[in-house]
Amino acid sequence: MRAPISVIVPTLNACGWLPASLASMIEGLDAGLIRELIVVDGGSTDGTVEMATAAGAEVVTTGYAGATEAAKGDWLLFLQPGVQLRQGWAQVVLDHITHKGTAAYFGTTARRGPVRWLAGLFRAVPPHTALLVPSAMARSGGAELHGTALCHALRGRLQPLDAVADAVRR
Repeated sequence: MRAPISVIVPTLNACGWLPASLASMIEGLDAGLIRELIVVDGGSTDGTVEMATAAGAEVVTTGYAGATEAAKGDWLLFLQPGVQLRQGWAQVVLDHITHKGTAAYFGTTARRGPVRWLAGLFRAVPPHTALLVPSAMARSGGAELHGTALCHALRGRLQPLDAVADAVRR
């Protein structure tokens, strides 16, 4: 089986946040899940691009549309810099893509009071999380479908994963 997941990380001067996010990807590499890492950079001036390149990432500056078109995986994992996936995530994701095959989001331990409560009230994806989306579904929406817009477009079709994404503190 070829690795099914392309990880897409948007960055803008994320040099301080990126290492912890990338370190949490090692579990997916070891499990044979991650095919590639694509960093979508918005013009960083703090060494983010150099750090991403040194980590083996393909760096694109054409936005999310360019990143989703360049991605070779059957699944896209959208990960914000500063979000770290907890140990055990790779097995949960493997089970999900093998048996369920739907878009999903990682649980979160973010404690943002009203923000988290409102997210639950409106059945939205909680803040500080990561999205796992079949690549065909993400590509069908064009350039605008990323982050919040992607969550909105997939509302009602996203399932929670039994895996956790934490906001990294620096």
